[in-house]
Amino acid sequence: MYRVVYVLLAVVGALVSGCTESAEDQVLAQYKRGEEAIAAMDAANWRMTMSTDSIAWLQEVLRLTLDGSLAESRALTPSRMELVLALRNRLDPPDIRSMTFDDLLLWMIDEEFVSVDADWGIAPHSVSIQGDRAIIQMGEEIEEQSSRTPRMRMGRRGRGAVGSLISLAANRSKKSVEPIEGFTLEYVSIDGFWYMDYTAHMDQYDDEIRESAKEARVALDKFVSEREREETGKLKPTIWLPVGR
Repeated sequence: MYRVVYVLLAVVGALVSGCTESAEDQVLAQYKRGEEAIAAMDAANWRMTMSTDSIAWLQEVLRLTLDGSLAESRALTPSRMELVLALRNRLDPPDIRSMTFDDLLLWMIDEEFVSVDADWGIAPHSVSIQGDRAIIQMGEEIEEQSSRTPRMRMGRRGRGAVGSLISLAANRSKKSVEPIEGFTLEYVSIDGFWYMDYTAHMDQYDDEIRESAKEARVALDKFVSEREREETGKLKPTIWLPVGR
């Protein structure tokens, strides 16, 4: 079903944007669509910006939450483990069993596993194309101040003067984007249209969590579960067990 949606969306995109838009611009436009969908909590439109591998990755999170055994849950990659434990810890079993894919997306937004980059001062810095893959280098927005020289303005409120010196210090600000080392987003071209590859981003995140657990000298499963306890103030005793169908 999602394959059909991709083809239709690609056709619509071609009709709307024509052939003048560069690949870099197309990637940035798709990034913007995803961000707008997250901001609007629009699961359907957010899903349409995802690659097939990304959708499959998240569908597997739902399956693992329901069916993943104790051993399987403890052996998960950090990013999957984090979501599986959070679902089991924060939701009641009936709510998990009835959860659809789009419900999962909305839950991730609501629980702030995903947020709008601009809310954190994050923005794309540059785009590079490598065949059917695109990489957005993300960066931090930096405000640069520029001031103008104060000037005289005629008025009636000066003390014993016809004019008053006001500091039009009119500080004008403009924003630049400084790249954040190691923070990139990847897109893949499917049928001539670009889609977000969340699996690549999760690989980066997994490396960060593994390194944090190593520095803390804590086993990975213990590290992830304690982060969940700190986040919510609770940890169900059944957190490592499958919810069941």
